[in-house]
Amino acid sequence: MVSVTVNLLINLLVILLGIIIHQIWRESNPNSRYPHKHSILITSSIVMTICMSFSFYEVVGIHYDLRRIPFWFGILYGGPLTGLILTILGIVIRLIQGGTGEFISISILILLFFLAVYLSPLYFRISSKQKLLLGVAVNIVFSFIFLIANSYFQEDLFHLGMWIEYILFNCFGIILVSCMFEMIHRNYLMRRKLIQSEKIEVLSQLAAAVNHEIKNPLTTSRGVLQLLKDDPDLLQEKKEYFLQLALDEIDNVDKVVTDYLTFAKPYTEKNDKFELNCAISNSIELLRPVISNTNTQIKAYNIPPCTIPGNLEQFIHAVVNIFNNSIETKSTFIEIYCEVTETTCQILIEDDGIGIEDEQLKNLGMPFYSNSSLGTGLGMMVVYRIIENLGGNIEVKSTKYIGTKVILTLPITTEN
Repeated sequence: MVSVTVNLLINLLVILLGIIIHQIWRESNPNSRYPHKHSILITSSIVMTICMSFSFYEVVGIHYDLRRIPFWFGILYGGPLTGLILTILGIVIRLIQGGTGEFISISILILLFFLAVYLSPLYFRISSKQKLLLGVAVNIVFSFIFLIANSYFQEDLFHLGMWIEYILFNCFGIILVSCMFEMIHRNYLMRRKLIQSEKIEVLSQLAAAVNHEIKNPLTTSRGVLQLLKDDPDLLQEKKEYFLQLALDEIDNVDKVVTDYLTFAKPYTEKNDKFELNCAISNSIELLRPVISNTNTQIKAYNIPPCTIPGNLEQFIHAVVNIFNNSIETKSTFIEIYCEVTETTCQILIEDDGIGIEDEQLKNLGMPFYSNSSLGTGLGMMVVYRIIENLGGNIEVKSTKYIGTKVILTLPITTEN
C-alpha cells in the first residue's frame, strides 16, 4: 500500500510541476495564442508520459496511475488536435507496456477523448464550481469503469482499500488541478486588465496634457488674430508685438507636437550611425543663440572619436533637451566629458544649477512631469525614450543647490 501511495504522489507532483511550467511558458509571450496551445500540448504530453511510466501494478498487465488528469485538461484547454495527439501518445505507450488490461485502457482513453471534446464548449460556459463538479463526476465514472473492468482479470473481484485510494487520489488531483487552473487564469486576466488600465490611464493623461499645452497657445494666437482683424487702426509697433506673440505661441505648439511625435513614433534604422564628437558639436551649436542671452557656458572636454549606431538627429534632440533643462535651472556652466571602452561610451553632462530634490528625481522621465513652470513635461520623457531606443541607459544624479549630473551609456560600433 505504501508503494501505491508513493507512485500516486509522484504522479500528482509531476502534474503540478507541469502546470507551473505551462504558466511560465504562457507568461513569456502573453500576446500570442500559439505558445499557449504549444505549452498545453507539450506539458500535457510529458506529464502524461511520466504518469504512465510511474504506474503501479495490482497484477501483471494492469496499470494504475493518474494519466487521465493531464489527458482531461489537455483536451479541454488545448483543443481537439491536442486531445488527438495525447490519445495517440497514450495508446502507443500502453501498447509498449503491454499486459492484459491494455484493451480496457485504450478503450477508456478513446471514450474520454470523445467525451472531453463534446463537453468542451459547455465546460467554458459554466461557473468554476460547476467545472469542478463536472471534472470530478467524469473522473469518478471513468475510475469505476476502469476498476470494475480490470477487476475481472484478478482473482478477487473487489479490493476496497485500493479502490478507495485510487478514486480519492484521482478526485483530489482533479480538484487541485482545476482550482489551480481557475486561479491562474483569473490572476492572469486581472494582470492583463491592470496593464491595460495603466495604458489607458497614461493615454488619457497624454491626451489631456497635449490638449492643455496646445489649446493655450492656440487660444492666445486666435485672440491676437481676432484683435488685428477687429482693430485695423492699431499702431505698427503693437501689430508687430502681437504678431510676434502669435508666432511665439505657434512655435510652442510646434515644440509640443514635435516632442509628442518623437516619443510616440517608431525609432531609428538599425544601420544608421553617427560620430559622437560631431553630434556633441552640433548640439552645442544649436544652443548658441539661446545661451548668448544667458550666463551659461557649454564646454566639451576630450571627446574621443567613436561611432554610435543610431540616428544623429534623435541623439541631438535628446542632448539639446538635457542642455535646455540645465539652462532652465540657472546653470552658469554645462560641461561634457566622455569615456570610451571596447563596447560602450559613457557621456557625462554636468551643470551647477539649482539641482533636483530626491522626490522630484524619482519622477524624472515620467509623462508630463516638469520642474519648470514653462516646461511641457515631455522633454525628459523624450530623452529617456531616445536613449532607450539607441540601446543605451540614462542615469541622473543631483544635489539640491549644487548641480546635476546626467550619465548616458551608449553602445559603440567598430565598423568603418
